[in-house]
Amino acid sequence: MSAVIEIRDMSFSYDNKTIFKNTSLTIEDGTFTTIVGCSGCGKTTLAKMMSGRYKTSQYIKICGYFINNKNIPKLKEIVEIVFENSSRQLVSTTVRKNLELALKSYNVPNQEIDGKIEDISKSLEIESLLDKNVDIISDAEKQLVSLTIALLHNPQLLILDDALSMLDYCRREKVFTLLKVFNRLGMSIINFTHNSDDMLIGTNVAVIAKGQIVANEKKNKIFNNLRLFSNAKVELPFIVSLSSKLKYYGVVDKIYYDNKKLVDALWR
Repeated sequence: MSAVIEIRDMSFSYDNKTIFKNTSLTIEDGTFTTIVGCSGCGKTTLAKMMSGRYKTSQYIKICGYFINNKNIPKLKEIVEIVFENSSRQLVSTTVRKNLELALKSYNVPNQEIDGKIEDISKSLEIESLLDKNVDIISDAEKQLVSLTIALLHNPQLLILDDALSMLDYCRREKVFTLLKVFNRLGMSIINFTHNSDDMLIGTNVAVIAKGQIVANEKKNKIFNNLRLFSNAKVELPFIVSLSSKLKYYGVVDKIYYDNKKLVDALWR
């Protein structure tokens, strides 16, 4: 399988502080990878480097293209990134106008714009926001609108940098269900997050600590080494933490990643 992200021996400093030192990372095309790390470990820096926001001479290939001035226009066509502070990405007055501007920038014919807005708005349940001014909607709603814009042209790679942090549990679940559909249809997704439970959503998990990618594994393998997370100062997902404690005391025989399966095991 080809790589959607390929980084080799990357080093990066900011304000005389070393963020990454000789770091390498490969993420396979078509995966849904969650990237975690303690506060200040460099998650946002890495997200910006992956998206081409930081100019660099380091070996970084995104979707087969090196990040350089020649390739940036192409990368903007196939890579979308949504940040935690979504208001910066909303440049027009109403939600609908922002969606229209995005579709026009993708050269979508005028006669198709209304239909595409209707379809994506239903998928993300933002129909009631379409004619509202972006200045009066909540921060959580701004995150939803920014995600909607990013999904409009079905990018090859979607990068989320704590982009769903303000959504409540139910809305996050609905959004992740939709994102998993996009992923199954071929979209690569990278979710940088401080929410440990997000590690159970995708297919792969990568952990950042001390300027390095200290782990990059399939989801069902990475939790075999729980000490890895404590060393990286990363909180475990609740269900993993709970079932590991129950396993220690002999109540269950393995670590669980699903609430229902753990409850079923406890009732046997």
